[in-house]
Amino acid sequence: MLKSPIRALLLALCLLIPLAACQWRTLSASQDAELRGVFEQFRRGDLQGIENSFDPQYRTPALHAALPDMHDMVPPGEPQVQRLNAAVETDKQRRLNYGASYEYDFPGHGLLVQVEKRQDAAGRKTITAFRVVAAPQTHLADQYRFSLLGKKPTQYMFLFLFVLAPVLGLWGIVAVWRAPDLPRRWKPLWTIAMVLGFMDLTMNWHDGTVILHTAQLHVLYVSLAKFGPLSPWMLSTSLPLASIAFLLGYRPPKR
Repeated sequence: MLKSPIRALLLALCLLIPLAACQWRTLSASQDAELRGVFEQFRRGDLQGIENSFDPQYRTPALHAALPDMHDMVPPGEPQVQRLNAAVETDKQRRLNYGASYEYDFPGHGLLVQVEKRQDAAGRKTITAFRVVAAPQTHLADQYRFSLLGKKPTQYMFLFLFVLAPVLGLWGIVAVWRAPDLPRRWKPLWTIAMVLGFMDLTMNWHDGTVILHTAQLHVLYVSLAKFGPLSPWMLSTSLPLASIAFLLGYRPPKR
C-alpha cells in the first residue's frame, strides 16, 4: 500500500513514461535514407520502378502521366539537400506510415520534394505519396534562419526590449527577496506577480512586422516560436509590470 500521495504521483509518472516514449516518435536514419533513395531512383530516370513501388490504391493513370512531367523538372548537376519536416505514425490497421519533405538545391534551381511510405504488418514497404514542385528560389529554408545581419533599426530595438524584459523581471525578484523590511509572507506573492509579463508584443523576425495583444499574460516574459523550416521566427516579449513597479517604488531603509 502506498503511504503517501507523493509516492502515488511518482508511481503514476513512472507508468506514463513508457507510454510517452511510444508516442514521441521521430524519423529514423534508415527511414530518412529510404525516402531520399526514392528521389535518387527517380532522378536516375527509373520511373517504372517508382510506379511499381507505389501502393496499388495510389497506382493510377494520373500518377503514370505525372511522373514524366515531374522528371522533366529535375535539372542536371549535384544538389545540396536539407530535410524540411518529417512525420511518423501508426494507423488503426497497425501500419507504419512515415514521410518527409526535402529541399534539393541544384545550381540555379530549387526543388521541393515530398515522399511518403507505408510499412504493413508483414514488413512490406510501398510508396504512398511522391511530389516534386519547383521552389520559388534556391536555399529557400535559409531565408528563414535566425540572423542579426541586415535587419531594420526597429528590429534591433525590439531585440533590446526582448532581452531587457527578463533582466528587469529577475532583478525585481532578487530585490524582493533581499528587501529587509518586507514581511516574509508577502515575498511569495510578489514573486508570483513578477514572473508574469503583461501584454504580448510579437515580431515576425523575417520581415519585422509586429502584433500587439493587450489582454494576454506571459510566463517568464519572453517566448520564441518557429512552426517549420519555411516559417519565420516569431519573437514575443511582454512587460514585467510588477518588477518595474517594485524597483521604482521600493526604497530600502536607511542604516
